[in-house]
Amino acid sequence: LHTSWSTEYALRATAELGDDNFLRNALHWTFPQAYHAILSSLQAFLYTTGVRSSNAQLIRREVGRLVVKNAYPRPVSFYAAGAYGDFSIHRLPLAGYKAGLHIANQEIDAQAQIGQFLRTTRKMKAQWTRTQVQANPNTAIRSQKTGRPLDKWTATHWQQITWRLGYTTIFDLLGRLRISQTSREIERYVEADIDFQLFHTSLLNIVSYLNGIHETYVAKALGLERYRQLVTELPLHLQSGFVQERLRTRVEP
Repeated sequence: LHTSWSTEYALRATAELGDDNFLRNALHWTFPQAYHAILSSLQAFLYTTGVRSSNAQLIRREVGRLVVKNAYPRPVSFYAAGAYGDFSIHRLPLAGYKAGLHIANQEIDAQAQIGQFLRTTRKMKAQWTRTQVQANPNTAIRSQKTGRPLDKWTATHWQQITWRLGYTTIFDLLGRLRISQTSREIERYVEADIDFQLFHTSLLNIVSYLNGIHETYVAKALGLERYRQLVTELPLHLQSGFVQERLRTRVEP
């Protein structure tokens, strides 16, 4: 929790500092900060359930199961499943519509954009998984004729690795924020004509929302009095700020 809160503190400090040009270039560190702030709070929550690991793949697999089991509120309980070429989107009934490039002003636009993001993210995960599987002599799917690892896969081959993908959730979408400064993906945002003040506000809202959920679960596990004590003993830079605000407005209720 301390790691999560300190990372979120740094993210908030950046968002408060600059103009659009500063915030545009700050994406190189604010994207990873948002990811790690949420990952750390997720780890704290999973720790109370007996899952004690820092392995990001294992953590995402576990949280995927929880999303599917409705452990999360409806706004973040959507997910994708299925084999490559046959993905299915769940709990987003409008996700099949064509996604536009503009800011979503209607439910149909929001669901279409999230649906597209889920599909592209799951496609990337499937392709990465195939690369890993085929690079390992013990797991590679081979040609029955030559015995060599197959370069071309059929739908049946893709189905054989679907279990390795788990479910694709909002946490997989956020995983794409953990990107290096050389990544082409981040440059698409840096070079985009968007409102970066609004962009950072939206990013902070997502971090705050998910961290608030995890903090509430942790408080439930520890007991509210023990959680309150933990918050009162925070380092000076975390005193009288967003942690206490979430405790008062979300965790305690």
